[in-house]
Amino acid sequence: MSSSASFDLPQRAPGAPVTLALGTMNFGKRTPAADAERILARAIERGITMLDTANAYVDGESERIVGRAIKGKLYEGRYWSPAFFDLVDAYAEVAKAEGLSLVELSYGWLAGLPHVDSILVGPATLEHLDAAIDACAKAVSPEARKRIDGIHRAHRGTESSYVR
Repeated sequence: MSSSASFDLPQRAPGAPVTLALGTMNFGKRTPAADAERILARAIERGITMLDTANAYVDGESERIVGRAIKGKLYEGRYWSPAFFDLVDAYAEVAKAEGLSLVELSYGWLAGLPHVDSILVGPATLEHLDAAIDACAKAVSPEARKRIDGIHRAHRGTESSYVR
């Protein structure tokens, strides 16, 4: 990795397969919806869980196709597990001890990292936007940062549907 990078990506273990992401930019244009849904189903069946989507792809049609095709399959299958609910509970304890909401803890933690230059905020409402902007100004104590890092290290690699 270049020394000018502002973050380090986890390195793939020797012999481990690369992570594949499915690009959806042609869904709804070159690839009709029915074909796109079959491609998505096969990708999920074959272990692809990372999707590249954008509302600019075919004026949002690509994301609508993806949303219909994976509703209840990919997101819930990836994140709705006892291990992830335990993880949220652990982070919620840290947030409570800091006097912060989970949103404030998350944005405050991220904004306080020295190697983070920008944060992409994707609000659905004005309230979400205001909450994200305000949360970036929240300080997270060094003790909480240590707890967060410990929670992450303990969980890392334990959820096979997410971390392979």
